[in-house]
Amino acid sequence: MNGKFLTVAIVGSGPAGCYTAQFLRKELPNAEITIFEKLPVPYGLIRYGIAPDHQGTKNITAQFDRMFTRDGVNFAGNVNIGVSITEQELLDTFDVVVAATGLYKDRLLKIPGDTQKQVIGAGKFLRTLNTYPEWDLEHTQQNTLSPHQPLGEHIAIVGNGNVAMDVIRLITKNDSELESSDINDNALKAYSTHQVKQIDVIGRSSISAAKFDISMLREISKLSNVQFLVQGVDADEKCPAYDLFEENTKSRVHSSLTPILVNFIFNASPLSISRVNEKLNFSIQHNQTENIEDIQCDTIITAIGFERENSSEIATYSKVYPVGWANRGPIGTVAENRRDAKTVVMSICSDLSAGKFSTEKPGFYKIKNKLGSDIVDFEQWKKIERYELLSATANRCRKKIMSISKMLDVARNQPNLNLFKHSA
Repeated sequence: MNGKFLTVAIVGSGPAGCYTAQFLRKELPNAEITIFEKLPVPYGLIRYGIAPDHQGTKNITAQFDRMFTRDGVNFAGNVNIGVSITEQELLDTFDVVVAATGLYKDRLLKIPGDTQKQVIGAGKFLRTLNTYPEWDLEHTQQNTLSPHQPLGEHIAIVGNGNVAMDVIRLITKNDSELESSDINDNALKAYSTHQVKQIDVIGRSSISAAKFDISMLREISKLSNVQFLVQGVDADEKCPAYDLFEENTKSRVHSSLTPILVNFIFNASPLSISRVNEKLNFSIQHNQTENIEDIQCDTIITAIGFERENSSEIATYSKVYPVGWANRGPIGTVAENRRDAKTVVMSICSDLSAGKFSTEKPGFYKIKNKLGSDIVDFEQWKKIERYELLSATANRCRKKIMSISKMLDVARNQPNLNLFKHSA
């Protein structure tokens, strides 16, 4: 099976979409494959979701670069499906459509008071530190980051998975520990993370059933100014996390640094949030005792997962193949997206062999003719990337462009990049 004349559209350029393109190219070497992305820049979750201090994980983009430059996969950035072109136009133009749209919206706590302005979703928080160009509900461009209030001295995080660990780590790291990252320094300053003195981490599960990877917890334990506290743990509930908490507590007793207290509260459920003067009163229930505790804090960050927003409706179309989080929900790592992509590609190949769809639709050239210069191709993306790399200060690996209009200006106007070092 060589997939001759098969035209494939993949909506979303994050890891699920890129892995799908890789497997399709291997199985169907003659197929025309196009990855669409609503932003002018590729890589979605890798660029804007993976924490900015985990550059080793972000380096996976090098293999995807080769897919675009060597393997003939088209990149069509700045194309918002449902706005630039309709979902039906896409289905009418390509033989196969794959939805790799992910899940963008932070899930609400669904308790009284969870919409207060001092309650922030972890996804939004991490995207801000990753310099995501925010869009409003109408998907109109926002050329600057919205102003963000300081987090305050005492914050609460709801959830104890790996996203919560990312949030804790980025708040508690000092300047030297953030070197070589591409964190947004303006956002970091606006959040005033250096003022945080205590972080309460509330999770429904027991310590042995907590969803964080032990390696993520260990990374936090090694930071210079973190002191762990633990609540809601039975004395006989031994596990690797329990041992790590004990080690951290002992090692910090004689430290000369003023520690940031990271207080893990296991077996606890959120009940309500109310405002008392400038503070939040966060009521939680300890599941083992049924006792209710009121936590007075400045900010609450929710890290309890994600859900679909209206802009990713194409994933629900009957003739579309969803992949990644759009397929199985907001669970799993980048590696699991790879396994899911392979399964979806095998399904596409099976359906092709069974004659479940034809190979007669025109493909990318029709969309390209319609949108013309609105599309940002891969070569233009590389101009954006070079600009960002040259704009980085000495202690950062890159300085991401904050606005879509600036991205498009750099992509289209071919600036002399050397003139822009240390500016953006």
